[in-house]
This record gives sequence, structure tokens and C-alpha cells, in this order.
Amino acid sequence: MRTTAVSGLAVLALAFLPAAQDRDPGKPTPTATEKKTIEAKVAAMQGLWRVREMKTPRLEAARRLDAGFVLVSGLTFSIELHTGYVAPDGKNVINKDFQSGMHRFEIDDSGFMETKTVIGSFYNELGLLQFEQPNKERRYEVKLGAEDMSWTNADGTSFLFEKLNEPKAVRRDVFGRPIPEKKKDAKEPK
Repeated sequence: MRTTAVSGLAVLALAFLPAAQDRDPGKPTPTATEKKTIEAKVAAMQGLWRVREMKTPRLEAARRLDAGFVLVSGLTFSIELHTGYVAPDGKNVINKDFQSGMHRFEIDDSGFMETKTVIGSFYNELGLLQFEQPNKERRYEVKLGAEDMSWTNADGTSFLFEKLNEPKAVRRDVFGRPIPEKKKDAKEPK
């Protein structure tokens, strides 16, 4: 009796939740071949990437320093970009700027990626921290190489990333000493 009541309440509660949303109804469902292409692109994008070059018509390129990373995991990425300009003294960095955020993305079989902001922040024109509007959409053309990736959007902004290979994890004991790898045919002690 109690189990039936709990099950009934669970079903009733679930009925009030919004229905799961599939892809945008305006987008066609990819074919099996397109799905394989999309899955291959998403798989190739996974991991940590360093910004090797950033071009944008919004920022003067002369004396500009850029640093940035993007971490892609599943259909989500986190990105952080830092920019600044070498001061006339040649030693200091001035007009520092940054942007950081987490975004969900979809990519199609031809390499166009649509992103939506989950959370993000940046410095505005006054140098004050400002939060990015959730669900802000962006669109990039993505090109993937063996060890590099580029994103380009319609305003001419582009990023060239280089893949950072994951270091092999070394297991350590409580004293920080490396634990040797077990041979596959070795038996576990009982």
C-alpha cells in the first residue's frame, strides 16, 4: 500500500515537470552518416586546448598579448581568455581584459557550432566585472586538424587552438612516492 502511494506521488510529481526538449524543431534530424560525422568531430574536440592565436576586429593587434585555454568535455566547454597590451616602457602590461565562461554547444556535420552560455563573466568598457547573459548564443565555423582546431565567427573573430596532451597520470602512495604499474598477468595478493 505504502509503495503504491509513493509510486503514485512520484508519477504525479513527474507530470508537473516540463517535457524534455529535443533538438530545435527547426533543425532537421541528422542522418546516420551525419551523426557519425558529428560524433567524430565532438570526439576530436575533447580535452584541453591552448589559444595559439586570436584575431578580432574589435581589438587592436599591435603590442597585444593574449593567453587562453578551452577545455571541452562532452557537449560543454569552458573557456578563459586574457588580453593586455605591452606598455610604452616595454615592461608592463596595460589595459588588461579577460573573459571566462562555460558554454553548451551543438555542432553539425559541416562543422558549424552553435553555443549557448551557461555562465560567464568579463570586464566591461569601464573595467568592471560584468556577468554574461545566460543562453547567449554564438555561432562558429570549426575546423579540426590532427593537433589544432580553429573557430571563426561571422564578425571575423577567430581562435586557433593547439591540443595539449594529457600527461600520463602517475599513481602515488600516501608519501608521494610513485607506485609501479602492475603487470597485466600479475595476480592480486589476497
